[in-house]
Amino acid sequence: LASALLFGLGLIIRLVRPLLNLKDAVDRLAEEGFNKQIDVRGGDEIGELSKAFNEMVVKLNRSLSEQDRLSRLAATGELAATLAHEIKNPLNAIGGAALYIQKNFKGSLIREFLSVIYDEVARINRLTTTLLDFAKPVKPDPRPSDINRLVVETIDLLRQESDEQGIAIETSLDTEVPVIPFDYHQIKQVLINLMINSFDAVDKNGKIRVSTTLSGGGLLLSVEDNGRGIREEDMENIFNPFFTTRTRGTGLGLAVSRKIAKEHGGDITVESALGEGSTFTLLLPVNRRDGRS
Repeated sequence: LASALLFGLGLIIRLVRPLLNLKDAVDRLAEEGFNKQIDVRGGDEIGELSKAFNEMVVKLNRSLSEQDRLSRLAATGELAATLAHEIKNPLNAIGGAALYIQKNFKGSLIREFLSVIYDEVARINRLTTTLLDFAKPVKPDPRPSDINRLVVETIDLLRQESDEQGIAIETSLDTEVPVIPFDYHQIKQVLINLMINSFDAVDKNGKIRVSTTLSGGGLLLSVEDNGRGIREEDMENIFNPFFTTRTRGTGLGLAVSRKIAKEHGGDITVESALGEGSTFTLLLPVNRRDGRS
């Protein structure tokens, strides 16, 4: 009888202790937040319940982190829009004053300084436009488009800059890629941003390869370079607004590009090795039956 009582007591302790641990974890979850994990022992139902609890905590942590990130991005977007609007008003006044001087005053020195004013006004205008694009992006206007044609046009557009830097641009365009609906101008802006990003990453006489292909359920547009690469600690921030490792630029190009990709139902990914180069890949979803997004 005594041995039966001891066995029963041991069984109760074995069952009750993990349940008490689970209750304690739930209480701590309510009081302290989503950072409590349970020590899982055994493979019985209670052990499985403990594993499920731990998985739930991990998922809740991820969800809260994503909500916090989105909240900060929204606040950043509102600030960017406000700054852009505030900057544009004095910018227009400066441009108007420069135009008045050009019309009413002569002289080579005046024209030289006017040229500087115009260049700087244009530069700030580009910055404010980028800020507004990030803060309040225009919804895509998708129309049947040829991604390979877009690549050729964009390379021609950036040819002078690549030639000046001595950068060789190669292409590998899949002729089987179908015509699919996307916003031609927005995706062109994405490719421009990715290529300029590569221009800044490579040294003189660097190489950039632009390729298109179909893979799985998507159309892939990749920009690969043999530049400096991205440090591992910078990888998780590379698409964050205003994050940049360059001496020039706003740190908005990649953030805007990814936003455009998401609006198209796609994404942009990056692979990089320090000292070897980086590959940015835009994914646009495709329905393989008819080639439509």
